[in-house]
Amino acid sequence: GKDKTRVGIVQYSSDTRTEFDLNRYSQKLELLNAITNLPYKGGNTMTGEAINYLVQNTFSEAAGARKSYPKIAVIITDGKSQDFVAENAEALRNIGVEIFTLGIKGADLDELKLIG
Repeated sequence: GKDKTRVGIVQYSSDTRTEFDLNRYSQKLELLNAITNLPYKGGNTMTGEAINYLVQNTFSEAAGARKSYPKIAVIITDGKSQDFVAENAEALRNIGVEIFTLGIKGADLDELKLIG
């Protein structure tokens, strides 16, 4: 429902794109269907740019973020970032977002710890 948990998805590689904003789906079944039908976005690993995108675009009221609710980002990566992540991760934390990381395949553990 509209007063419950909100989920938005952003995919990144060489570029970053919003698949859907936090306020797009209010029904669990619709959300799960949207996630199931997401195409895989291959390419480079520009994690720092993607984190900056979250700061600039995703956690805004226009995109569905709410002031009095916790903000959580789960960053999933399959490799080492090809750009810098530390400053962007700090900027994301500074707007009140708690960051969790999940690495698969060739992810860099030290980088995941730096981000999260």
